[in-house]
Amino acid sequence: MLDIAEEAGYRPNRLARGLRRARTGLIGVVVPGIEGQFYARVLEGIEKALQDVDHRVLLTVSRGEQEHELVESLLDMQVDGLIVASEDDGPEFYETLLARGVPLVFIDREVPGLHADLVATDHFAGGALLGEHLRERGFRKPAFLSMTDRPRPIGCIEDRWCGFRSVYRNASLLHHPFMGSVKRYLRERPDAPKPETFSELCLAALRGALEPFQGFPFDAVFAQYDHFALAMIHFLRSHGIRVPEEVGVVGFDDHDFTEYAEPSLTTIRQPLLEIGL
Repeated sequence: MLDIAEEAGYRPNRLARGLRRARTGLIGVVVPGIEGQFYARVLEGIEKALQDVDHRVLLTVSRGEQEHELVESLLDMQVDGLIVASEDDGPEFYETLLARGVPLVFIDREVPGLHADLVATDHFAGGALLGEHLRERGFRKPAFLSMTDRPRPIGCIEDRWCGFRSVYRNASLLHHPFMGSVKRYLRERPDAPKPETFSELCLAALRGALEPFQGFPFDAVFAQYDHFALAMIHFLRSHGIRVPEEVGVVGFDDHDFTEYAEPSLTTIRQPLLEIGL
């Protein structure tokens, strides 16, 4: 019988076989996006770790929306556990899952108020290191440009800001959520070209963020991500501002593409593969 099945090209259904054993060998993964290098590299680590224990990834992308619905759909598929990069503002939903005994690990960012397993960089320490770097080089009026325009900030970004601010305790810091600015910028200027790439989005966001100010009310910028930092360098240089002589710029992540930046970019490296492992 097995010979006949092999000749016919039969392959056992992993899901059906797993349901009989109450285990499917699948781990559900929810991330907000896979366009950039960050989550692609983390997923590489996750897949490697799971292959070593004969499990596979079942990936969904929330894009900042429908996160709860996607998690529930993965549970309906009887995944053995969940790995989530959550954008949730509160703990209630995931507290319910933990109470149900769902194996759950968060990556990169914690859910405010939730006590659960988390694998992430020390974002506070990274922000503090960048603050020290800028302060030691004489910068006294730094700005922090972040992506979020949410009612409550994403935890990892808030931690970077708090670490950075801890170094500049007595300084007047500009904290500008420029993703909110780009939405307003595009809403108020319906005839403006719509960003088609992430870099164009960053530049449009910078225009929206800086438009209310006369000139540049800062001498350094801590950009939430390397993409934003490179966009900031381009933006400043296009306005005749020398980097880093007049305005210093630092980023966070240390993606591969930053090695081609001119001038070179100071950034914090995140061990992306290791986070997934």
